[in-house]
Amino acid sequence: MIETFISTLEFWHWFIAGVAFMVLELLLPGVFFLWMGLSALAVGAIAFFWPGFPWQFQLVTFAALSLVSVICYRNWQKKHPVESADPTLNRRGAQYVGRTVTITEVLDGNRGRAKLGDSQWLVVNQAATPLNKDEQMVVTDVQGSTLVVKSPEK
Repeated sequence: MIETFISTLEFWHWFIAGVAFMVLELLLPGVFFLWMGLSALAVGAIAFFWPGFPWQFQLVTFAALSLVSVICYRNWQKKHPVESADPTLNRRGAQYVGRTVTITEVLDGNRGRAKLGDSQWLVVNQAATPLNKDEQMVVTDVQGSTLVVKSPEK
């Protein structure tokens, strides 16, 4: 049954497969089925203009076009990554770089705590000098859950 179906592939089978792959891309995004859908549409177009296009070559052409298009897209994607509108969205501490904080508690030497927003953060002085309570410091970096601070430039 399947052998009979495969041996009688027509251009419209490929068009239906192409649309089905595009619908799958909408349901399961990942930019994978898109290229398979475009490959199926291309094989359908070839089969439309070349009615005697053997089914073996149709399948090989589809597989080759799908593979090449996915690989080419992945290589292009690596060279042209998508820029985020908010690159620090999921890195909460990175959002605080450049902000001024007030030291609320000195723990030991150059380590302490500062309140930022509704949270208490552990801070460490970049200059390795002792912190003072109520001192204003600028956040320069984040190391895990610790803010690295320095004295503001005057």
